[in-house]
Amino acid sequence: ILYEMLTGRPPFRGETALDTLEQVRHEEPVPPSRLQPKVPRDLETICLKCLQKAPANRYESAAALAEDLRRFLANEPIHARRVGRSERFVRWCRRNPILASVSGIAGLALLAAFVLTILIAVHQRQAASHLAKEQEQTQRALHASERTNARMAFHTGLTFCEQGQARRGLLWMAHSLRITPKEDVDLRHLIRMNLAAWSRRVRTLRAVHD
Repeated sequence: ILYEMLTGRPPFRGETALDTLEQVRHEEPVPPSRLQPKVPRDLETICLKCLQKAPANRYESAAALAEDLRRFLANEPIHARRVGRSERFVRWCRRNPILASVSGIAGLALLAAFVLTILIAVHQRQAASHLAKEQEQTQRALHASERTNARMAFHTGLTFCEQGQARRGLLWMAHSLRITPKEDVDLRHLIRMNLAAWSRRVRTLRAVHD
């Protein structure tokens, strides 16, 4: 009666009396505030408490209901406890165990797929990071090898020049300059200095002999 006074319609209404009884047994009433947004929250709580499925969750007597209505009218805290979403969900699961089980399995499957997707993404990121580190190490090793070869070629050229084989030595120095990595500025500068110095010596010797 209270529900219909607040909303203008009964809480359960089926096409037949049997349908209505089935709704009473298995369905929760639409909260009055959804039908009439101006219904106060405490009054809605009192109304829904009267419609709880389990007798233990309803008012124990008409006097208890009257007391809560008096408290509401006097703007005092009511005794009725508002049913939370989690409790409504638990009650729905109890009324619909098969559907709840199917929904739970589907939810677990979605959760597992989500976790698997995250794990795959993490694995791919780690693999990409590992590959990048390996490529960086390989590049460093390649540069180190190039610097080593360049230094060996330079020292070979310098040895030839000091032994009187300046032309051969200059060729080795030119080769070392060509294979020296661009980032090895100090070595390239040293090679250029020696190339210039030994080239001047070769020209000087040619001038003397001529």
